[in-house]
Amino acid sequence: MKDSASIRKRLDEIKMMSDMPKALSALADLQFEIGMSACAERKILQNEIEGLRRVITGNGKPELSLVTRVRDVETCVTAIKSDLTEIKLALLGDMRGNRGVLGRVKDNEKHVENMVKVMWIVVGAVVVQIVAAVLGLL
Repeated sequence: MKDSASIRKRLDEIKMMSDMPKALSALADLQFEIGMSACAERKILQNEIEGLRRVITGNGKPELSLVTRVRDVETCVTAIKSDLTEIKLALLGDMRGNRGVLGRVKDNEKHVENMVKVMWIVVGAVVVQIVAAVLGLL
């Protein structure tokens, strides 16, 4: 008797009965059915609550409780946040003048470009020396 519409229909039928003993009997039957249905629903709710309690409390094992698991996640997130901050500082540097890896890589790229220019100057000078020697200018 979980459906309120069917309960309402049965109550209306009972109200229309002219025989009082039959009406009382029908009303008692209806109340009994509602009570039995409520008991079944309470049992289902009790089982669900018990399952939730096991999950939340860890079923006698505190290390498996939801609170402990959330605390462990918070600890991990805090550690990861700290590590990420260190990585960020290492890559980008900080406001105190410490240059990060990215700044150092850019500096090295500039040095490499300058070294390439110097190399071409040296190669050009050697080529000029060779051409001058071949032409007998020296």
